[in-house]
Amino acid sequence: MATSNSTSSMKAQAPICSRYRRRAGARNPSKQLSGPVSISARSDCNRVTQSVVPAKAGPIFQRPVIMGPRFRGDDGKELLVGRMVDSTPLIFPQFVPIYQALFPWAEALLRVVAGLALVPHGLRNTFGMFPSTGVQSHNLTELARQLDRDGYRPGKFWAPAISITQLVGGPMLALGLFTRPVAGAILIFLVVSNYERWRVGGYFWNKTGLEYTLMWTVAVLYFLVHGGGTISVDHLLIGREF
Repeated sequence: MATSNSTSSMKAQAPICSRYRRRAGARNPSKQLSGPVSISARSDCNRVTQSVVPAKAGPIFQRPVIMGPRFRGDDGKELLVGRMVDSTPLIFPQFVPIYQALFPWAEALLRVVAGLALVPHGLRNTFGMFPSTGVQSHNLTELARQLDRDGYRPGKFWAPAISITQLVGGPMLALGLFTRPVAGAILIFLVVSNYERWRVGGYFWNKTGLEYTLMWTVAVLYFLVHGGGTISVDHLLIGREF
């Protein structure tokens, strides 16, 4: 019975391996894949457990993207390398354990900083904290009037919306709770802020330009596309993401 099951399993896996090799034209398909596929390679095919997303034609999409925070290497050990990995070989493979250990923490640190940095702005706009910080509005009424003057009407609607985005959305992003929808709301706010800063002060931050908020926007965009990561409430407690 064991021999029969093993034989049938090998027959079932053979089309997968042959399809990989026909597509890649080489023995190691995971590094030379060039066409659209969406399958899971078995260990007897290339000894790497992975999932490959559909790849579009063109030079930018020559390498497959491995989805999921873990995959198995040639030694059979499961490696944590982040949620999206390509097949580019490392010049110094000795650094792999360091990258594996630091990646989820660096990602979480970026998310926490990007989220919590919103809170002081919300406290200032809503409760008048941190006066003399270069803004004219220190409560929701003043913020609503300023928004009306700038053409964002009705200011009475947008002022509390901004306050909620800063005081509620910021901590939610920091925790990685409902990361993608929260990041989407924050991103809209930051894009408008970038436009206003560019219109008034140009690029440089010391001229009230968009330099600072632009970097902030790119960080939030990352979590809108990527999700909260492995060290987040979405991943650790809820177990699902948007």
